[in-house]
Amino acid sequence: MKTPAAATEITDEVYRHTPAVWDANKCARLAKKTQKDGYGTPYHFKGFIGPFSGMDFYGTREYNGGIIREGKLYKAEHIPLPQVADGYEIVNVPYWGYRIKRIDEE
Repeated sequence: MKTPAAATEITDEVYRHTPAVWDANKCARLAKKTQKDGYGTPYHFKGFIGPFSGMDFYGTREYNGGIIREGKLYKAEHIPLPQVADGYEIVNVPYWGYRIKRIDEE
């Protein structure tokens, strides 16, 4: 494979992003927020953090032709879930995505 002009090196590795760190204020704000869909209809649960499109924001994505990060051509990239403050957790909502909630909340 030919190296693209912007890339200085080709690798078969996965580029790993550093996880975002959310403080207690951001976690509390997001846990209370009720997101809406494209038509303005509110979701039936609070704390939805994604995905907001058909493609997951978090996790590993592979690209045809790779992706250039920091001058290297990687075959994929991995975006981890954020690290949340004590007392909060990120849970998977089947068929929806992820939401943040207080640990003591149902």
